[in-house]
Amino acid sequence: MKRKLILSILFLGLFLLVLAGVIFNVFTPFDNYTSSVVFGLESKVFISISRAIEIIFDTITLVIATLIISGFLFFKKRKQGLMFTSLMLADGLLLYIIKELIGKARPLNGLTMITGFSFPSGHAAAGVVFFGLILYIIGGKRKKLVFPCIILMVLIALSRIYLNAHWFSDVLGGVFLGLFILFFGIYLFERK
Repeated sequence: MKRKLILSILFLGLFLLVLAGVIFNVFTPFDNYTSSVVFGLESKVFISISRAIEIIFDTITLVIATLIISGFLFFKKRKQGLMFTSLMLADGLLLYIIKELIGKARPLNGLTMITGFSFPSGHAAAGVVFFGLILYIIGGKRKKLVFPCIILMVLIALSRIYLNAHWFSDVLGGVFLGLFILFFGIYLFERK
């Protein structure tokens, strides 16, 4: 239990470092470089795969999946159902607040039509929280789920960069924020 608290503090610290880098434009040269490299790697196949990932793991889809999973868990293990719902809600709320406070613009040459602010990546954060919770709740019983869940987290994050929907720093911030929410939330629920 103490390890989860330490990890949550570590990931919060890393998120705050990325946030400071975004505020003080430390990441701008690397973000621009990454964006130009990705622009040169365009492929119809990769664009189609990335767009499919974007649609499958969209906010609405994750909300529906969260309600289904939480409902199922609520009848079997009430505490885990409550944790799943609470952490996904916390993720959405924190993302909204941070995006509105920071107000970072998205890349102009995106391969997908998205509105709203860029930092941190909501897809990356939600993917980490969602699949991290699945791993926490059933991953120990089904080791075969570990690799696919981790691959999905990585693919979601990379698709955001590939579609130029986010800067590299947005995705990095989203991953660290998601890891903080995941570990801190699990820590809180294990204390009860």
